[in-house]
Amino acid sequence: MKAHLHPTPRIKIGHEIARAGFATAMIDISDGLAGDLYHICTRSDVGAVIDQLRLPLPEHIEQIESLSGMSSIQMVLHSGEDYELLFTVASDTPIEEIEAIGNEFRIPIREIGRIIPKNEGYYLVDAREKQIPIHPRGWDHFEESVANDGGNKG
Repeated sequence: MKAHLHPTPRIKIGHEIARAGFATAMIDISDGLAGDLYHICTRSDVGAVIDQLRLPLPEHIEQIESLSGMSSIQMVLHSGEDYELLFTVASDTPIEEIEAIGNEFRIPIREIGRIIPKNEGYYLVDAREKQIPIHPRGWDHFEESVANDGGNKG
């Protein structure tokens, strides 16, 4: 809720990650994790897999689920107005060095998935290791219609 009412863009840490040369692509997730990851994937001509068990969940998730009517995973994938950064790095990038940048700014950095070939798709792996296709929703600011499967204009 705080992120919606008082967003904090991650400008300084974004600049530092870019300056260090780690990021191969970066975006804030103000249009939702699924939608903004989809933007990276379509523009980079790749697919992606997200590990559900690695996704951060908001505090008081049960109360939020009950009030919103959304499951925690729907909320994490599709709710927007969050200015956290989503970025990709080469597979041989030392994770410790990226985490050190996060520590410097007191912002946790975590790996939530990986980039895969485009023909392998765009999906989430749940706790039972089942592959669930992700259908990004959200407003495409460069199109006149809602992106993909009919999310709300926003």
